[in-house]
Amino acid sequence: IQLYSSAANINILPSISSAACAMHNYEMSLLKQVAPTSPEELFNHSLLGLGGIIALMRTNRYMESKREKAAKGESGPSKRSVKSKPKSVQSLQLRFLPVFWLLRLAFWMSGPYFYQVYASKIFNGEFATQTIISRIFLFGFLSIATLGPLT
Repeated sequence: IQLYSSAANINILPSISSAACAMHNYEMSLLKQVAPTSPEELFNHSLLGLGGIIALMRTNRYMESKREKAAKGESGPSKRSVKSKPKSVQSLQLRFLPVFWLLRLAFWMSGPYFYQVYASKIFNGEFATQTIISRIFLFGFLSIATLGPLT
């Protein structure tokens, strides 16, 4: 398809294709600047993205509850809608939850150190490659995700 200017009858297709090419090069340079180049950067970007998603979800939930209260004409939490937990449940939560979250955090923090442990292992006469280590981590996380709720 030939594109011509009606005023001067000049072929403008080369300028469009060069502009599109320049835009594509600019987009690729931006993508290279943002794309993670190491596992550490990938982890940091993933963690930041997950934190952003959680913050948006929390904000959305807060705004929805605020809209519902405004529609009902409530200004604050009513005493009838808030159910208090029995003292025994509160006591159990105060003893159990800090230990639970401490263990979850310790497990999460041990990931980088286990990489070195797996890298020093020998499988079939060869040191573990990054592919094998990645599969070990993936299998571990998937097994926790699938079997964790059942325990």
